[in-house]
Amino acid sequence: MQYHMIIVLQSENPSVDIWVDSVSLQPFTPEEWKSHQYQSIEKIRRSRVKIQAVNGEGKPQANKTLIIAQKFARFPFGCAINKNILYNQAYKNWFISRFKYTTFENEMKWYTNEPSQNREDYTAADALLQFAKSNGVSVRGHNVLWDATKFQPNWVSNLGPSQLAAAATARIKSVIRRYSGQVIAWDVVNENLHNNFFESKLGVTASSKFYMMARALDRTAALFLNDYNTIEWTKPLHLIAEYLDQVLREAHAHPAVNGIVLWSAWSPQGCYRMCLTDNNFKNLPTGDVVDKIIREHFNAVVTATTDLDGFYETSLIHGDYEVSFADKYESEKQVKFQRMSHQFKVEASEDTLHVKILA
Repeated sequence: MQYHMIIVLQSENPSVDIWVDSVSLQPFTPEEWKSHQYQSIEKIRRSRVKIQAVNGEGKPQANKTLIIAQKFARFPFGCAINKNILYNQAYKNWFISRFKYTTFENEMKWYTNEPSQNREDYTAADALLQFAKSNGVSVRGHNVLWDATKFQPNWVSNLGPSQLAAAATARIKSVIRRYSGQVIAWDVVNENLHNNFFESKLGVTASSKFYMMARALDRTAALFLNDYNTIEWTKPLHLIAEYLDQVLREAHAHPAVNGIVLWSAWSPQGCYRMCLTDNNFKNLPTGDVVDKIIREHFNAVVTATTDLDGFYETSLIHGDYEVSFADKYESEKQVKFQRMSHQFKVEASEDTLHVKILA
């Protein structure tokens, strides 16, 4: 059997010549690949933490039961929403219990915000942003401009070059000034790998000019080029959940991936490509996959016991944590949490984080 292989070599010095004497392509099992993902996550997403429980005199407290709960994950993992969530409590409950990151499906797009020239409407986007803020959810701004002809506001397509440039500039200033400081990122030009509406009208530097404008208006938000079909999706429907699990785990384990937002906003008529729940907000198999990923990496709760010297050492996903003590009763199912708790942050570091807490 023959295989075709592309080797990509990356260097900070592109003038360096790299010679490859031989290449060996070896098979691997799914278990070996999962082991590789685990090792990668341990290296890039986790750091070592050593917790010591002491009393008021600073003496170690052995055999103390710790409850270590992640309150916020540094790695953005979220799901798109739309205005349906504003009027559906079941949708709200399902989403809020899982995600701290989102983006709006259509409510912040130009054709929604300015359906008629010079008549702006940010009502839905404002309401969704307020919903997100009130629940501690960070928002990605999607999108400022779209490079596809069919997704322009109806009045835009027939504008001449100078009129289009003025309209696009006004759009950029309007939406970014309105939400600057309230979103963590902007999809400045959407899908310009597959489309070239603005380049065909305004020249090949159109997108780069839009990005420069966006940066001048919002100095802190990350600026993105958002596009589709960058990961092949050819599985039949009954295998979608299995494939989703593989894609999410591989993405989370890859050092070049800095966040994941699923495009699975719910509507009664169905989702754009993939729903996570049915219309009663009971998980579909894809939703079960997402919940499992969240339990493992983004909403973890660890129960542990200190050793004879009052220590417990582990590795934790980067994020914000709260650790509490628990006094065990006769039944393992009955656990009384003490009011005393301690909060700490786990950042990317090669050094072990030392946390001392008062028992």
